[in-house]
Amino acid sequence: MTFMAIAGRLGLGVVVDRFDPRLVTSASLASQAAALLIILATDSVPVVWAACALFGFSVGNIITLPPLIINREFSAASFTVVMGLANAISGTVGSLGPALLGLVRGWSGDYHMALVLCIALELVAAALVIERRLLAWRPASPEGRGRALHRIHEPDSASAAWLDCRFPPESDRFVAQRRSSAMAQ
Repeated sequence: MTFMAIAGRLGLGVVVDRFDPRLVTSASLASQAAALLIILATDSVPVVWAACALFGFSVGNIITLPPLIINREFSAASFTVVMGLANAISGTVGSLGPALLGLVRGWSGDYHMALVLCIALELVAAALVIERRLLAWRPASPEGRGRALHRIHEPDSASAAWLDCRFPPESDRFVAQRRSSAMAQ
């Protein structure tokens, strides 16, 4: 799995700029869930090895992708704060994982339920990462079903107010950059 994680990271690093990191992250998480499902469903050693290789390949990508997503979603001035917060949250949650799986294993008596929990958490994570993509297009107004659509990353007044509250110095520049990049697309 370690060698596959290295291969996954290096392989993705060559082409990552061509893809939306949210989509790639969601696909990686879904492939991890698929690999765990295969491990859970089979006793065939070669199939388990292949599933472990798939899981490892994807793990290498998951380490690389969060900074790319944060870089696209936040201004350069906010990057270090947001990245630090993301690392703190993921490190804390990740360190609690073994204890949670141990509790589930102790409660259920085997690792079947622990793997089912891991699969469910991988799928929830994939949905949370892609959520913004799923909501990427919405009507410009509640009554405007047939009217023009706008991208969700063009901030409305609520998200612009949130940006002003969280990152005051760069929020106006950030909003203007996002709008100009959306118009260019």
